Amino acid sequence: MTTELSTILALIAVVAIVVAGIGVWWINRVPNIERDASETIPLFTGLGHSDVVMTAEPRTLPAPLTRTRSAAAPAPARSSNGALAEGTSSAPAVLTRPTVREFTTTFAPFAPPVRQAPSPLQGTLMPAASRGANAPVVSDAGIPGTMVEGHAVRFSVPCEGTLQFLPGRLEMSSGVDAGRDIRFVQVPGIDGTDITFGRNEGALYRHIQLHDKTVSRQHAVMQWREGRWSLRNLSQTNPVTHNGAILDTRDAPCLQDGDRIEMGEVVFTFRSR
Repeated sequence: MTTELSTILALIAVVAIVVAGIGVWWINRVPNIERDASETIPLFTGLGHSDVVMTAEPRTLPAPLTRTRSAAAPAPARSSNGALAEGTSSAPAVLTRPTVREFTTTFAPFAPPVRQAPSPLQGTLMPAASRGANAPVVSDAGIPGTMVEGHAVRFSVPCEGTLQFLPGRLEMSSGVDAGRDIRFVQVPGIDGTDITFGRNEGALYRHIQLHDKTVSRQHAVMQWREGRWSLRNLSQTNPVTHNGAILDTRDAPCLQDGDRIEMGEVVFTFRSR
């Protein structure tokens, strides 16, 4: 039994050696060209140290030779049996190599995605240009005008000659809108000379909308009575300041030229003309 096992193992070893030899010959065989010693590919690269170094440089193999005949030399005449006709000679064939196109792959460098600026959140003040400044408007009575968009203020102005302007004006004294003037007009109807202030929208030509979060929805009102302007506080939570004094809802002081009026963080200066 031991002898038979030894014979079987010997046959397996011989077959393995023959297969390995055939594999080495098959891999390192040279078809029609001479192969450089550096191009030899080992059969087993993971069993030990290998002298072959893999590089990223492409290697261009010579194209196989093809026989072509010069265009200037005519093909020799042959008889029906294939032999050359008398008086003709066979032109020598010219060995040429076909053109081999090389293809390369290029990789563009990685570019991180461009992050866009987030859109303004609700309640954030935007520049006047992004609000559509000086947009045309028309009141319910059909009076055309313009909606003026500032940074902290929004108000409407009727077209010239449509309504009567009242004396006095407010000059903004702080922020981006500093120096902007707000004029007042008399609108037909009840309380046509009352000018309201607040964070909410209001009637055209009679309301000054303030975007400041410290301003109440209905904050204050200016009233034209007997040729004078008075100021009254309408808010129970956010104060109205007149020349540094906080107004009570029952107070209604008359305004004088140069008076300072504060509604939240918005500051006005009253001008009598």
